[in-house]
Amino acid sequence: MRAVMSSQRNKTDKADALGIAYIMRTGWFRQAYIKSESCYRTRLLLTHRRNLEAKFLDLETPSATR
Repeated sequence: MRAVMSSQRNKTDKADALGIAYIMRTGWFRQAYIKSESCYRTRLLLTHRRNLEAKFLDLETPSATR
């Protein structure tokens, strides 16, 4: 894909559109996988859980400065 787009003489919107159309016509693209909404939610919950666990351990661990 980069080879097709970089072979353009001038970078313009029209040239970009023609390059993308050529790539789509010839099938030179890879399909992208988009995760489901539930996958994003699960990852968000796991991230929050990990952060809460870290904060809990910080509170639980005695500090030398206290």
